[in-house]
Amino acid sequence: MLIPSDLKTLSQVWLFKGLIVKGCDVMTSMLEKAFKEAEKLPDLEQNIIAKQILKELSAEKKWDKLFAESEDVLSMLADEALDDHKKGKTTPL
Repeated sequence: MLIPSDLKTLSQVWLFKGLIVKGCDVMTSMLEKAFKEAEKLPDLEQNIIAKQILKELSAEKKWDKLFAESEDVLSMLADEALDDHKKGKTTPL
């Protein structure tokens, strides 16, 4: 992906690429502060941080997808647990 030349800071580039904030022109002040601090680091360290962030965001998307796909199963298990409780088949913890 080509990055416009008017994007001068790491946070602007990450924002442009849509890696952190999607459909939004603003990020939290804490995230902005973190990016400003990261901009001071050597390229290698910036890349390490970027990879960690991307890995975390990817994992979050994966979990969201898995939970959405398992919603029916979780609902069924919850109904089964409630039914067992109503039948007196459960014990307090």
